[in-house]
Amino acid sequence: MTMQSIDANTLYFYEEIMLLSLREDDGKIERKAQFEYQNLLAAALLAELAMLERVEITDKKKKTVSIISTSLIGDRLLDEALEKIAKSKDKTATHWVMKFQGIRNLRGKAAESLVKRGILAAEDGTAFFFFDKTYYPELNPRPEQQLIHRLEKTIFGSEQEIDPRTLVLLALLRKSELLKIPFDAKALKERRHRMKEICEGDLIAEAAHQAVESAQTAIFVAAVMPAVTTTVIAG
Repeated sequence: MTMQSIDANTLYFYEEIMLLSLREDDGKIERKAQFEYQNLLAAALLAELAMLERVEITDKKKKTVSIISTSLIGDRLLDEALEKIAKSKDKTATHWVMKFQGIRNLRGKAAESLVKRGILAAEDGTAFFFFDKTYYPELNPRPEQQLIHRLEKTIFGSEQEIDPRTLVLLALLRKSELLKIPFDAKALKERRHRMKEICEGDLIAEAAHQAVESAQTAIFVAAVMPAVTTTVIAG
C-alpha cells in the first residue's frame, strides 16, 4: 500500500500550531497559547500520523490506536512519535497524547523544524534572568500569513468543499484559545455552528476521516488534562 505524504512546501500540523503559538517579533510563546500549545502539539502528532496513514483508530469505543505502517516519514518529531507507537502494543489515544506531551524538548523540536525551513530563527536568551532558553522569532512571515488566510477562508467563508488538511487543522484548533490570536473572539463565537458543521458534519472528506477522529479524540484528552502533566511523563 502506498503511504500518504505531503510535499516539501506543506507544513505539518504541529508546525502550523507552533507558528500560531509564537510571537513573531521575539519568538516567545503567545500568552493565549501558554497553557495549550504542548497539548495541541501532542494532539497534532497523532492526527498527522493518522492523516499520513501510519496509524488508525481501530476500536471506536476505546479509541485504540493501531499501527498501519512503520514506514518512516522523514520528519524527526513525527518519526519519534511513530517509533514510540510501533514499539508498543495497541494503546488508547489518551495514552499517546499524554506520552507525546512528554517528548523531551517538544517545543524545541517543533520549532527547529521551522528553523530548518528558514521560517524561524533560533536565538539564545534567558528565562527569569537565570535559565538559558532559545527563542524563535519569525524570519519569513509568508507561511503564517498563508495559514491564517486558509483558516479565515474556511471559518468565515461558505465553501462546502474544504481542503482535508485545513479541515483537520481546524478540528485541532476550534475549541482552543489559539484561534483567538489571529481572529476576534466575538467573530469566532458567531461562527461556532459553521466550525462544528465542518469538523463533525458531512463536510469531512473521506481522506480526513481518521485524522479528524484522531484530532477530536486527542483534543478531548488535552482539554481535560492539567497542563502540569506535560512535563511529568518521560519520552
